[in-house]
Amino acid sequence: MPYSSEIAVLKKFFVYEKYQGKPYHIGRKLYDELLSFARKEAYKTILLDTPHNTERAHKFYEGQFVPLLRTMTGREKY
Repeated sequence: MPYSSEIAVLKKFFVYEKYQGKPYHIGRKLYDELLSFARKEAYKTILLDTPHNTERAHKFYEGQFVPLLRTMTGREKY
């Protein structure tokens, strides 16, 4: 979701549990597509709108070293 001409917001990103990890890696593949799209559209930052209590999701994002990604503070309006 566009936030500005250089910033996008990632609001929802779910994969059914049985398709997470080996052998499918669906989340990683979808995430790679997201980054490809963001680069093509010239976004410089992706705001991650993920609740603080979703530790598994945060570990996933941390495992994907991406300099474009930053966590929202909760004060952003969109």
